[in-house]
Amino acid sequence: MKEVNMSTNMTLTEPLISEWLKYIQEVNSEQEEVIRTGREFFIPFIAIPTTVVEKVFIIVDSFALGPRTKYLALYIYEKFLCNEFWGIYKEHENHPGSEDFKHACDRVSRVLMLRLMSCIQLASKMDSHLLALGITQVLSALGRLEPNHQFTRFAVMLSEIKVFTTINFKIPLITPLDCIEVLLTASRLDKINKLYDTTIHVLDMTYLQHQQLFSQLQLVSHGSLAKTKEDKLNFMAMESDILFISAAVIRCSMEILHIKEGTIAGVLRKFEELVKIDRKDIDNLGRMIMTMLDLDNDSDF
Repeated sequence: MKEVNMSTNMTLTEPLISEWLKYIQEVNSEQEEVIRTGREFFIPFIAIPTTVVEKVFIIVDSFALGPRTKYLALYIYEKFLCNEFWGIYKEHENHPGSEDFKHACDRVSRVLMLRLMSCIQLASKMDSHLLALGITQVLSALGRLEPNHQFTRFAVMLSEIKVFTTINFKIPLITPLDCIEVLLTASRLDKINKLYDTTIHVLDMTYLQHQQLFSQLQLVSHGSLAKTKEDKLNFMAMESDILFISAAVIRCSMEILHIKEGTIAGVLRKFEELVKIDRKDIDNLGRMIMTMLDLDNDSDF
């Protein structure tokens, strides 16, 4: 399945749009099942706090890689760390406070920047063969990130293999950016001037301010932070729903570009039909993102 790239003005037929939406919903359902059943260790965003997101964005931009690479890299890093620490926990679950357990965790922590660069390297290869990072570029970035640590070409190569095997050789075909592109096309919004570029910036800010945004969403939705196990599972499922986030980002971006409320309302109805999410929920999250961005009507986004 090929990447959907709105920036190249690709024309998608209705059946293809439908197939993409169906596939994205299947990915969402599978992720929700992982969260609810606990068959894999995964807590959304636990491994990618703002500091990590900032580093990924800066590194990707410094190499002039595409925006999709950022979100692939974040997914790979998050999946890698969850799998890696879960493996350590399972190996030492009878003695979770032992020195061996602590040493194993320390070993992972000492090479986090190397592993992060391996995630970006894998993401760049997945996104574009022409722009894929080589070992020399990875070493250059590591020299800036950890100037007091010397890495070898062999260490970079082994690290990439380590990351790829730890995520079970699985890299997603879908990122939030792909969801945005599909929704824009399905809603016939892809021709609106500056809308696509605006959604990229808004999506970036949504990830950078994720903790603040979703803490506020919990308070608005439930009146407090989730307390029961069921509430926490429901919220984690919502937090990892890339269609929900993408639809809200588009809603916010339309407001930034001063698109009429009536048009936005029509788009929200279309989104509700396409992704089976209540348009009021999409509207609420979109408005929260707008508030978080603290943009006024005169801002030049």
